[in-house]
Amino acid sequence: MKRKMNNFEFVNCPLCGSDENGFYLKTPDRFNISVGDFYNIVQCSTCEHVYLNPRPIESTSGQYYEDASYAPHIS
Repeated sequence: MKRKMNNFEFVNCPLCGSDENGFYLKTPDRFNISVGDFYNIVQCSTCEHVYLNPRPIESTSGQYYEDASYAPHIS
């Protein structure tokens, strides 16, 4: 079930579809740390998959990948 919050939406686990999850990690936007935006990473209570929730809605998600130093596979 998707539930929208401004430009973000709460989603079920993308792997198993469960709507049960628990807090895993809070992380800052690494491209704009000075703004103070943080993102919640949650862990599915059923399959233990870890994912962003809430996540940006599709129509605005592109703005998060515009930084020239964006490299999706860097830890």
